[in-house]
Amino acid sequence: MAIENLEFDELKHQYRIDGKVVPSVSDILGVIDGVAMKGIPAYNLARAADRGTRIHAYTEQYDYDRDGFDWEELQDEEADIFAYLLAYADWFDQYPTMPVFREEPFHNTEKGYACTVDMVKWIDGRLCLVDIKSGSSVSTLRLGYQLSLYAEAVELATGQKIEGLYCLKLQSDGKYKFVEIERCDTTPILSLYKAIKGDKKI
Repeated sequence: MAIENLEFDELKHQYRIDGKVVPSVSDILGVIDGVAMKGIPAYNLARAADRGTRIHAYTEQYDYDRDGFDWEELQDEEADIFAYLLAYADWFDQYPTMPVFREEPFHNTEKGYACTVDMVKWIDGRLCLVDIKSGSSVSTLRLGYQLSLYAEAVELATGQKIEGLYCLKLQSDGKYKFVEIERCDTTPILSLYKAIKGDKKI
């Protein structure tokens, strides 16, 4: 569902409403990331980001065009992510319902942030939000805030209750972990972000 007047600059990873910059969930979670990613070389972060972008694109393609998915070509041209895509195909076989939303932007007009949600789909009779990860490790603290912020934005925009939050962790060995994440109160992280943004230097 298109959000009126919401624009996304992919290069800057920046959302705008009527030309005005709106904080992203990634911006808000920066207060956690600054600690969690300290000491990780920029090259490693860039490489992981590129891999994640390609995995997201191919998994979305798989959702809507499984018959046209050329596994042999992918094994040759995308060898570094091939195992992750196999893991996703196995997961989709287990949970074959089509997504309600896929890579969809949302704007939380009440709390003033925007985000792009990987997936919302029905799983075992519940409307669930699924976030795809492919990194070697994932912080459950960060995930709790991230997915809770996503869920609040989706619910505000659609009027539908998100009943489950999940992390789908695709692995380099061709396997996956599908973990339900506990929903949390987003007030602390939003308050901390606003406090840091408003901090005055003396």
